[in-house]
Amino acid sequence: MALVNPWPCCSCATSMILEEDSAGNIFVAEVSPGGNAEKSGLREEKTKTDSIREMESRKKNVDEEVKSLQDEIAKRKLQLQDKDKDFKWLETRLQAVVKTNRLLQGILAKQAAFRKRVSEDGNEDTECDVQKCLEVSAEQLNQMSERLELMKDNAYGVRVTIQGLEQNMSEARKTLETRIQRLTGRNEELFRLYNAKEKEIVDLQTRFKQESELRQKSETELEQMKEQANDLKEELKVQDMHCVLLREKLCTTWVMFAEKEEKITWLQRGLNDRVQDWSKVKEELVRTRKERNSIKSEAEQLG
Repeated sequence: MALVNPWPCCSCATSMILEEDSAGNIFVAEVSPGGNAEKSGLREEKTKTDSIREMESRKKNVDEEVKSLQDEIAKRKLQLQDKDKDFKWLETRLQAVVKTNRLLQGILAKQAAFRKRVSEDGNEDTECDVQKCLEVSAEQLNQMSERLELMKDNAYGVRVTIQGLEQNMSEARKTLETRIQRLTGRNEELFRLYNAKEKEIVDLQTRFKQESELRQKSETELEQMKEQANDLKEELKVQDMHCVLLREKLCTTWVMFAEKEEKITWLQRGLNDRVQDWSKVKEELVRTRKERNSIKSEAEQLG
């Protein structure tokens, strides 16, 4: 059920109606381009809010991706630091081995000189002991040389690994810088869109507030018009009762008028009869006067 307002407000472009839902509740509905604009504004505001939420979600994903890349870089840096420590340790060991090798070479040189001097002296037992010492020293020297070569190979492998890690770090840094630049551009674009959407939302909120105030004003005017309509309805009831009384009085007056009209007709007839009698009397009077004058004239002639 819809009760349309029969007195549209001249100062307001909107018109209000009273509608009744299926539960029998009566509510005020606004039927106008302004009402449609308000609904459209609400839908547009919801769309803008959803867009902002989507952009915030995308920004959050980008931030998480940047954090993941930063964590990966930090992990690679830690690995590089560990490899650097291993490389320094191997260099220290290599330097120690080289120093030991030099010491052994010096010992061998001294032993060779001592052996030469012993051989020149002709002491065979001493020469045999020196030979054994030289063989042991040579064996130790060979073992140390093998360990030195192995450590050199390990150091070379570590150096190659470190170079590979440095190259990977450089490539990862370039990739990260490229992605950061791209993400920075996207973030700037998202911030521009966010600011624009926020401004649109502020404008929509302002429009919604104005339309709400206008709707509240229209509802107030509608309530006033409803009160006026109730007052007019009461006044109309009083006027209806007054009209009924006037109609009854009019009927009584018509009856009295009919009776008076009959009496007037009867009096009019009597008046007409009296007028006719009066005319006859006037004629008789004129004739009598003429006769009197004639008699008077004859009397004067006779006298």
